[in-house]
Amino acid sequence: MNRELKISAIVSFILLFVSSIGSIIYMPFLTRYLSVSDFGLYMLMGSLVGYFIIFDFGIGNAIKRFIAKYRAEKDQVKINQVYSIGVILFSLTAIVIAMIGFIFYQNIELFFPKLSEEEVSTAKSILIVLTFDTSFTFIFLVFPS
Repeated sequence: MNRELKISAIVSFILLFVSSIGSIIYMPFLTRYLSVSDFGLYMLMGSLVGYFIIFDFGIGNAIKRFIAKYRAEKDQVKINQVYSIGVILFSLTAIVIAMIGFIFYQNIELFFPKLSEEEVSTAKSILIVLTFDTSFTFIFLVFPS
């Protein structure tokens, strides 16, 4: 068990490091190929979609807690049940996020009335990609738990 804990900690730090390095490498390319207006739209839509993360409602932490409890009890049936429930809950949450993203997509002019037609078109493209990414990511949030 102690060896598994060490390996898990090492893998977590490696993933954090790779994610951080990826962001550092990604940003110069992003700013080089986007205009100031497009980068602003990207950040605006990213901030909007970033709020969708609150739809976790603490489910991920609850899953971690129960998985730890059932691993200590060596109850594989309960572990599988928790993962199954987690996948269902996160999948439903992903559907809700996609629906909210679609509502924003359809009404983006109402939420951001000062955008030009070209900016609205670009913002819609960015929004749909970020919403899809967030929805898809939500489905798999149960597994790092």
